[in-house]
Amino acid sequence: MVGDTVSRWEEFLEQYYKERLLQLASTYPEERSLLIEFPDIDKKDPELADALLERPHEILPDLEVSLIEHRQVLDLFYRYLETL
Repeated sequence: MVGDTVSRWEEFLEQYYKERLLQLASTYPEERSLLIEFPDIDKKDPELADALLERPHEILPDLEVSLIEHRQVLDLFYRYLETL
């Protein structure tokens, strides 16, 4: 698969799940789950979707890294908002 899968996941999450991630961050820890629809992955990046089906043990950890990075950014954002 061409390209860094972490950055591909980040791009996917930014394009399709930004609002859901913001909502999840604002309700955490009461809500902790993000449902990612496979058709969304297939629509945005069919190659990533195929790789996910063929090698989930390799591709899912990169999604986890991307989500952790998003969470860190959101944590900083909410800490900043609390100072206002």
